[in-house]
Amino acid sequence: MHRFFVYLFAIILTFGCSSISQKNNVLEKPDSGEWIYEPQKACNANEICASGEGKNQEQADLNAKKSLASIFETKINAKFEYTKQSIDDAEVSEMKESIVDEVNAQVDQVLKAVEIKKRFEKNDLIFSLAVLDKLKSSKVLRQELTRIDDELTHYMRLKNRVYIKKLVKLYNKREILNEKLTLITESGIARKVRFSKIKALKYDEKTQKKIKLIFEDAVPNTLQIKTQSSLTDVGFKVTNKDDNDLTITAKYEVKEEYLNVKGFQKYTFSYFLESRQSSGKKIGGAEFIYTSNGRDKKNAFLKIRKKMLEDIDNSLDKLNLDME
Repeated sequence: MHRFFVYLFAIILTFGCSSISQKNNVLEKPDSGEWIYEPQKACNANEICASGEGKNQEQADLNAKKSLASIFETKINAKFEYTKQSIDDAEVSEMKESIVDEVNAQVDQVLKAVEIKKRFEKNDLIFSLAVLDKLKSSKVLRQELTRIDDELTHYMRLKNRVYIKKLVKLYNKREILNEKLTLITESGIARKVRFSKIKALKYDEKTQKKIKLIFEDAVPNTLQIKTQSSLTDVGFKVTNKDDNDLTITAKYEVKEEYLNVKGFQKYTFSYFLESRQSSGKKIGGAEFIYTSNGRDKKNAFLKIRKKMLEDIDNSLDKLNLDME
């Protein structure tokens, strides 16, 4: 809820700028003002309307636009889909927050088309009618949904389990945006990829491989846990035995850099992953290098920790774990 109203405030600021250019005359088109209580009566079938009041014109305009924007409030409900018994609660929460941010940014683009159609003065208050054109706004959402469908179809065709988290995120973002579209057009766009197909990709035993992880002594426990969970989250089996199909070796380095600032230190943190087949042949690799400063090494690492963990998830494809 809090994140939605942060976006809403930003949208309102944008709306405010557009209101200044409109006529200063309150009663632009004098009428009975009955739309104050039933705003949709003042609009045609191709419009969504909302009213708002204020002590002056600017306040009334902003409140009307805020009222219309609230129709598109983003909520992640019980229908949120993910591959259970894999992604932990913290990651689910982070994924939801990321999706909400991206959806709200898209809704922001839609709401930029809102205009003030009418104003009315009554009992020392100004009332404004905010209007959103359904055809223009639905076009924005349809374009984004088409883009997401193309991505989903592309990753599904690859039949590579390393993209499962990406697929889960895209699928849920699509579902929420499609709900926004139904608010405008009363009908969404049919799915091209069903969630059951994503789940089937994860649990397909034909493509499931056993991976042995080898960590050098310097690798922090945080990175060890994340590397292992990134693999198991998408359906790989991590084993300590030698009956593995693949081996991933992890190395970690920390180098102190020069920083002429009293009380602070600068470090470069490097994490390397290298994948090999059981025969010993190298098939892929990924490196994660970040420079950060802080009061000490631990403080500097904490500043890049979240980014590093996210990048590990997003770089599994570089290890070519699907190679035969």
